[in-house]
Amino acid sequence: MSKNCYKLDDRILRRTKYVFVDTKEHFYIRYSQRYGIRLRRVREYAKDGTDVRLIFCCVHKKDNPAFHRMLKDIQNSAILCGYKDYDSFCRMLQAIVNVV
Repeated sequence: MSKNCYKLDDRILRRTKYVFVDTKEHFYIRYSQRYGIRLRRVREYAKDGTDVRLIFCCVHKKDNPAFHRMLKDIQNSAILCGYKDYDSFCRMLQAIVNVV
């Protein structure tokens, strides 16, 4: 499985900025509530015709361990629900991040 999350430049006190991959079913909403994670400044970007989304957000630093468990659940749920392009989208994001 490919990495589905990247930490962004972090200049906010007590928060960490992330970008991660999710689906049109918004698994992150369900799992953030389950784990009690407070996501702030959530922005969603999607290309027309795809079921995969990029989610930009800020996470309280004390919620980081639960956030990483949530990401693993999102990735497993996306694969189990049959999102075939999820893993390739993660690899594409990984290639972009490695170039920059």
